[in-house]
Amino acid sequence: MSGFTDVYVLSAKRSKADVLRFLDRFLPARTELAEEYPVPQYAERPQACFDTAEQLLDHLHAHPDQAHAVYWASVSPGDPRYAMVFPTVDGQMVYGLSVERDGRKFLADLKVHLESSKGYIDFENPPPDNAADFEAVAADLGSSR
Repeated sequence: MSGFTDVYVLSAKRSKADVLRFLDRFLPARTELAEEYPVPQYAERPQACFDTAEQLLDHLHAHPDQAHAVYWASVSPGDPRYAMVFPTVDGQMVYGLSVERDGRKFLADLKVHLESSKGYIDFENPPPDNAADFEAVAADLGSSR
């Protein structure tokens, strides 16, 4: 099997501080993968555009009905290779890691870190943008696929 294993966990923790704790724990040496962050994401005429992920996270915390995808890459060797967050349209947050090995270990570690039992492993597919659909996918895939 080639490619990355994506590990996703759903959490109510959506603040910038929560995201920074996640990043500092799992991807301390990182770089943002976007140069700018339009809102809504992919809009031809965005309502706003932020220069940094932190600015975007502040905005998304204040607007819990908006979804987005934010990615960081590791600048160190080894796993995880990428970290990502996906604020959902219903005020939750999906936290994700892309790894080459030990997906089950990272899933368990991420669940403990986020104090969540809702997660799954997939292969290069983004998670749903709402909690109900996330939970349905997690149930379908199983929590340790």
